[in-house]
Amino acid sequence: MSDLNDQVHIITGAGRGIGLEVARRVAQGGATAILVARTADQVESAAATLRDMGLRAEAFVADITDPERTSALVAHVRSTYGRLDGLVNNAGANHVANLLMSKEEEWHRIFARRPRRDRCS
Repeated sequence: MSDLNDQVHIITGAGRGIGLEVARRVAQGGATAILVARTADQVESAAATLRDMGLRAEAFVADITDPERTSALVAHVRSTYGRLDGLVNNAGANHVANLLMSKEEEWHRIFARRPRRDRCS
């Protein structure tokens, strides 16, 4: 990824794995990478690793299924950087099991619906 100079991108699920690698490449392309994950230690360590490489990276702790926390993320990025150029939504949940053997709690967790807001502004 190149030609992202001075852009700001949010990458969810960026505490490790694919999300962290995407954040690294976005930052190597010249953007500020906003790494988002639920686990504070993990996402802060990931952002520090990128900063140690001389890249622009910031950690933001959030569960993106929480509309209030997601709105706070967008508000923070807009107030701090004055712009938001991109989003890589890498966060997600997965449950692999035989449907008949799945516990009801897992079913509800995966298919839970939260109140929808029209837009994060």
